[in-house]
Amino acid sequence: MINKIIIKTVSVFLLVSGISAGALFFNLGLRTVKDGESAATVTLCFALALLSFVLGGFGAMLINYGKNTYLRIENGRIKACYGMGTTVDLPLEEVEDVYAYGNVLTLFGKRRAYRILLYEEYAETVTELLAYSKDPKSVNADKENRGYARASVRRMFFAWASLIMGAVIILNMILCVGLTDGKDVTDFTPRDDNIWLACFAAQVASALAFFFFAHMGRKATLEREKHLHRLGSALGYENRYGDTDVGGTVLRVIFVDNYRARVILSENLGVFIYSLYVMDPGSGKWIVVETQTCESREELDELFESRLGNLAVCEEKLFG
Repeated sequence: MINKIIIKTVSVFLLVSGISAGALFFNLGLRTVKDGESAATVTLCFALALLSFVLGGFGAMLINYGKNTYLRIENGRIKACYGMGTTVDLPLEEVEDVYAYGNVLTLFGKRRAYRILLYEEYAETVTELLAYSKDPKSVNADKENRGYARASVRRMFFAWASLIMGAVIILNMILCVGLTDGKDVTDFTPRDDNIWLACFAAQVASALAFFFFAHMGRKATLEREKHLHRLGSALGYENRYGDTDVGGTVLRVIFVDNYRARVILSENLGVFIYSLYVMDPGSGKWIVVETQTCESREELDELFESRLGNLAVCEEKLFG
C-alpha cells in the first residue's frame, strides 16, 4: 500500500511539474525566436521543453502502473499485462525457461525475457507455468557454463560501454564550456553558436548510445541469469539432501524455485527453526540466507506458508 502511494505521488509530481515546465520553456523558446536570439539559445529552450514534456508523459504513464494487470494461459499462449501496461502474448512452445522467486516471475522466450510482478491470484497460473522450467535432470552443465561465460563477457562489455558513454557526456560538457570560454548562451558569437550546436548534437548521440548499451547490458544480464539459474537448479537437484545437518531434528525439507532454493524446518531443544537456503552454483553448496525461530510447530508451518507457501513445491520430504 505504501509503495502504491509513493508511486502515485511521484507520478502526479512528474506529470504536473513536467507539463508546467514544458509549457514555460516552450513559450520561452518562442520568445527567443521572436527576439532573434542565437541558435544555441533557441535550441536549449526547445530541448528543455521537450525533456520536460517527456518527464510529464512518463508521470502520466506511471499513474497507470499496475492497473488492469493479469497473467493467464489461454489457447496455448501466455497472456499477461503488467507494469505500465506492458503486454505479453507468447505461444507456450516458445518458452525456454520459467522461474519464480519472491514476487517476481521471470519468463524466457526465444526472443526476449520478461519480468512479471506476481500477485496472490496468479498462484495457480504460476504453478502451471513452472512446468515449463528447464528440467534440472536434463541440464548440460558444460553448455550452461559456456553460455554463462559468454553472457558475462557481453554484460561486462556493455557495462563498460555505458560508463564510457557517461564519461563522454560529462567530458563533452566540459569541452563545450572550455571552447566557448564559459560564456552565457545569450553572449555567444556565431563561432560559439556553432560549437554549442555541435556539442549538443554530440550529447544527444552519446545519450542515445548510453541508453542503447544499458539496454543491451540488461539483456545480457538476464541471459547470464538464465544460465546461472539452470546451473543452480541442476546442482540443487543433485545435492538436494546434502548438508542437512542443522544441529537438531529435521522436520521437513521443501524444495522450491526448480530446486534452486530449499527450506529446512527443524527443532532443537524445544525451539522450532525456519531456514531458507539457496544453491550457490560457484561452490555447489547450499548457502543459508534466512533463519527464524518459532515457539511451536504450528507457528513454524505458518511462517513457511507466509514466506514461500505461494510457490510451487518441486519436492518435499517429511521426517516424522
